[in-house]
Amino acid sequence: MTKAVLVFPPFVKPFCIPVGISYLKAYAEKHVKDVKIDCLDLNQTFHDIVLRHYESKPEAEDFVEAFKFFKENRNVNFDLEEAKKHHKNFLPVLNNIYAKYVSFFKEMLNGQRKMNNLIKRLGQIIVKQKPDVVGFSVNHDLQWHLALILGLILKQRNIKVVFGGSFFSTNPEKKFVPLMMDYLITGEGENSFTELIKAIKEKKELDNVPGLIYVKDNELKINAPKLIDNLDEIPFPDYSWLNPREYFTPKPVLPILTSRGCYWRKCAFCTHHKNFLGYRQRSIQRVIDELKFHKATGVSYFNFVDEMISASRFEQVAEGINEQGLDINYIGMAKPTKEFTYDIFKKMYNSGCRMMLWGVESGNQRVLDLINKGTNVEDIQKVLQDCARAGIKNHVFLIFGFPTENLEELKDTLNFVYNNKDVIHCVHKGPFALEAGSYIFEHPEEFGISQIHDADKLLNKYRYDVDSGLSCDEKEHYSLKYADFCESFSCLGNFIGSLREHALILYSERAEEINKLERNVHFLPK
Repeated sequence: MTKAVLVFPPFVKPFCIPVGISYLKAYAEKHVKDVKIDCLDLNQTFHDIVLRHYESKPEAEDFVEAFKFFKENRNVNFDLEEAKKHHKNFLPVLNNIYAKYVSFFKEMLNGQRKMNNLIKRLGQIIVKQKPDVVGFSVNHDLQWHLALILGLILKQRNIKVVFGGSFFSTNPEKKFVPLMMDYLITGEGENSFTELIKAIKEKKELDNVPGLIYVKDNELKINAPKLIDNLDEIPFPDYSWLNPREYFTPKPVLPILTSRGCYWRKCAFCTHHKNFLGYRQRSIQRVIDELKFHKATGVSYFNFVDEMISASRFEQVAEGINEQGLDINYIGMAKPTKEFTYDIFKKMYNSGCRMMLWGVESGNQRVLDLINKGTNVEDIQKVLQDCARAGIKNHVFLIFGFPTENLEELKDTLNFVYNNKDVIHCVHKGPFALEAGSYIFEHPEEFGISQIHDADKLLNKYRYDVDSGLSCDEKEHYSLKYADFCESFSCLGNFIGSLREHALILYSERAEEINKLERNVHFLPK
């Protein structure tokens, strides 16, 4: 029997359950005979190691206390002020730990460091499984360097190594490192990984494995990816390998995909639509059946992780949940267009929606048009008002410093959220990031970008010069300057803003208490 191990590597916040490897496990075991697929969340293992390490350090007492609060607390009636305090002692320190390790592993890859105990320990955990094949699911740049080193360790033991994940949706051939991987899968992984396992198991040629990058006869081969047309044919993700209650939330929150890809695919800054090969939807019945399946296992909270869900589809999903009488709560993500009406929001609320993440991006119409967002300021305001009136909390995303945006236009955005502070419950903001594969990267002249500099090609990060508007340094400056203003929209500050799973649970189980908390939105600073 062929043994494969799918690995989710560090460093990702320990609140999210990995859905990708759970889909791969379910699909491969359904379509390949005599294969055993195990999954390892080494990200969670890493956080357990971190806790044990810092428990012995007296100076880390506040961090350890905060760590245990999020790891061990299963009571939704926790003290809110205590949670805010622990949040400030937890995530900033954790981010610094991530940064320290990533820097170490970069130096290690450059030959400046020797292998440390963490690498050895994580490598031993994988090797102990006695796999024939190991697959690394890399979705974030922070996971990349450690996964490469683990890949090298495994290849030295003659274990086949395959990489995949959304990190490789742009420039995958530049991220193929033969010394540390045998194969790289691009596009959707279910069919590709399954066909690769079959080929390895049966010692067949790899020419027909879709989306595969590999070396043959000292030549780099790149197979064309293949679309999975009917998403209903994909089994539900198999979470049997994990205990969802071990993740850092009071109650488990499972990710749900109702579609793949983005139906809009036009935002100038975005590369997320390249994670999948095209936009397709699962049938509403299939989505409802999966929710029922997980509900039967005792899970009642869900995060809809589609790239974006339209108003009409949200209405259909809500109607399906209501017809089945499912007692669940969930988060959704969408673009605030006029198709979202109060009646749709009421159906969504009745079906358990308690929180919406909105891609607002800007409160200036010229900037929205330049982004090609397909929205207008007046409609956005109406959508937010109707959503809040229906009882659903609004979390909005803002981009600071889109190319050619000047300070006055940025202040239009800040004035927009301030003027709508009664219906905006959290503001997530960040400086514009230029990514390879986006429309703006491929057509910089249309956006006043005069030059693009290689900051880190491998990690898809670039600095640039602009003919007009805020520079790279200025957008970072204003993102910091207005951080307190944006944080003040939330009644619990960044605790609600950065921990969406906790926010969903609080909005669902302690709504009356949350609604009574004061929100002291700061006056807009000059």
